[in-house]
Amino acid sequence: MEEMKTSAITQHDETDLAMRYLKAEAFGSLYSRVMVFIENTASYLDGPGRARSKSLTPVSANDYMVITRQLTTGAMRIANTVLVLKAVRDGSMPFMRAISDIKGKGMTLSVEGPETLAGPLDGLPTELLALVTRCEDLRSEMERLVESLTAECRTTTNPVHDALSLISRTFGNA
Repeated sequence: MEEMKTSAITQHDETDLAMRYLKAEAFGSLYSRVMVFIENTASYLDGPGRARSKSLTPVSANDYMVITRQLTTGAMRIANTVLVLKAVRDGSMPFMRAISDIKGKGMTLSVEGPETLAGPLDGLPTELLALVTRCEDLRSEMERLVESLTAECRTTTNPVHDALSLISRTFGNA
C-alpha cells in the first residue's frame, strides 16, 4: 500500500457541488427571476416611473433620481452576476475566473442606501420602493449564493486522507 500524505483538496470539475447547483433547476429559477426583475425594472423606469417622477416635489424628484441610479446600478450588478454564473454553467467560463470577476468587480456589493436621500421616503412612488426592496433581496440572495459556491472551493484538509495517513504511519505498509 502506498503511503498516503495529508493533502489539501479543491475540486472544480463536473462533480463538485457548485457545478451541480448551477446545472440544477434552482439556479434556472433564480436566473429567470433575475431576468424578470430586470425587465420589470426597465419597464417601470421607462414608463410609469418616468411619468410619475414629473409630478414629484423638487426634493422628492432629486431623491427619485438618486434611488433610480442606485436601483439601476444594483440591477446591473445582479444581472452581471447571474450571467457570469450562467456562463460557468454553460462551460464558456472557468469557475474560478468567474468567482474572481464577481468578487473583484464587486458585483454582489450593495449600493448606497436611503440615508443619502434629502427627504422622506413617503414622497416617492411605492412601485419604485418595491423595486428597490426586491433588488436588495435579489442582491442578498446572489451574495449568499456566491459565498456558498465558493465555500466548498476553499482549500481544506481532507480528513479521510489524514486518517489513512495516520493508519499508514502507525501500522506501516503491512
